[in-house]
Amino acid sequence: MDKYQAAYAKRLSKLKSDNSSPKAIARLCAWDSFFNQEFELQDLEYQMADAARQRYEQSNVKNDISFKAFKRAFYNESIEIYNLTDGAAIQKVFTPLIMLATAWIVFVCSVSN
Repeated sequence: MDKYQAAYAKRLSKLKSDNSSPKAIARLCAWDSFFNQEFELQDLEYQMADAARQRYEQSNVKNDISFKAFKRAFYNESIEIYNLTDGAAIQKVFTPLIMLATAWIVFVCSVSN
């Protein structure tokens, strides 16, 4: 997790300026869940919903924000985490490979007919 510390520090400084906001609390909870590895890629949606629910129940902002709004902020921050970490790098590598493989399949199918 050390390689994510720079991304986290950058994002944390922005979030701390808005620390009193319930959505900022949800975003900080998303980072905490990420570092505690509360969700993995398999069954991601269920695990993220479960992590968001647990964090919401443990937070001190339950009276200030609905679970739906908390979960939305939690999910949005999780997407931000994905973009700041390996997810974006993996996507940049595999998207061109998928496009190339698709083009190759189309070419082979058109030549064989």
